[in-house]
Amino acid sequence: MSLIAGVIALGVCVSACGGESPSVSPSPTPTVAASTTRGAADRTYKFDVFDLCTRTDVQSVADLGLKVRSTDRTPPVAMTGEACLFEFNTPSGSPASLRVEAVTAADVDEAQRVYRTQSGGRMKPEGSISGIGEQAEAFALETEPQQAFKYSEYRVHARDGNLVIEVWLAIGGKAFTPKETLATKTTAITQRAFAMVTEAWKTR
Repeated sequence: MSLIAGVIALGVCVSACGGESPSVSPSPTPTVAASTTRGAADRTYKFDVFDLCTRTDVQSVADLGLKVRSTDRTPPVAMTGEACLFEFNTPSGSPASLRVEAVTAADVDEAQRVYRTQSGGRMKPEGSISGIGEQAEAFALETEPQQAFKYSEYRVHARDGNLVIEVWLAIGGKAFTPKETLATKTTAITQRAFAMVTEAWKTR
């Protein structure tokens, strides 16, 4: 099962809470600082316990009124790696969640297939992001599930060697969360996760 399929299967409210029909227009994605350069021979990552639930900085979204209600460490489906799903209480009582996932594929070819699979779905492509691994890009979506609330989603995924990381932030409310705000938050979380995981997971 692909990484994105694992996200959906694990019940991340980011897509399940509303229909997926793109309704946003493309906007520039933020550029982040360049990651540490590694030689090609150093980009085979070996999974090790990291605990994304503990190490992910959820305080970075606290200014959006999000307070952690629960965490779920259920690992990715059919992939070697780990994940953390944060579910939040919001000021409006609407759903909000953040999923951070990192997996190691058997080799670079498989990781590239996983990365390409993540590019599917109905989320609107937001373009590539420089400075996070060898490849990184973003997607966004705005929906109004049954007109009950406005739901804003932003997803970034990145690949470096056989490592694939995905961060998916979704926030419901009375108004859409500005896409630029979601882009900044999600990209920053992805950058930090990439930096921490690449240092923690052994390479050869």
